[in-house]
Amino acid sequence: MKVEIIKSPIQPLSLFTNLNDHQLLFSPVSLFEMSAKGAKYVNSGKLIKSDVINGINSLVDWELFKSTNPWMGEVQRLAFDFREQHSDYIDCLILSSAIIYANILISEDEIIKELTKLNSSAISNFNANFSVKNASEVNKEFVKNTTGNK
Repeated sequence: MKVEIIKSPIQPLSLFTNLNDHQLLFSPVSLFEMSAKGAKYVNSGKLIKSDVINGINSLVDWELFKSTNPWMGEVQRLAFDFREQHSDYIDCLILSSAIIYANILISEDEIIKELTKLNSSAISNFNANFSVKNASEVNKEFVKNTTGNK
């Protein structure tokens, strides 16, 4: 059994092999979350250890992806602010890292999307171009940009 993105009609990682003009980032906090969730699925028999380990290592070793620094002061300050509205500090760190380092966070997490909407003006102060998109939205934009369709 392999890991896949829940509720996603496409596999967004397959899109990235053609995005030469974009920098692709991940937060080490996301790796922790993937590992913890993977351990839960290994324990329940839904995954095997090697699938979790190989999946995380392939992301870390893939030269297209670069790691962000979730411990940077601005990331932490923003995460503390989000924590006032959301109990999952891991989500807060992932969202704040994305705001500081990137223009798009690809996430299927509805709570993160809602947190972004609730804080849109504050987020604009850090990164006016930031948005949260799901994999399907990213796929549509990629197809539109590569085929010239509007």
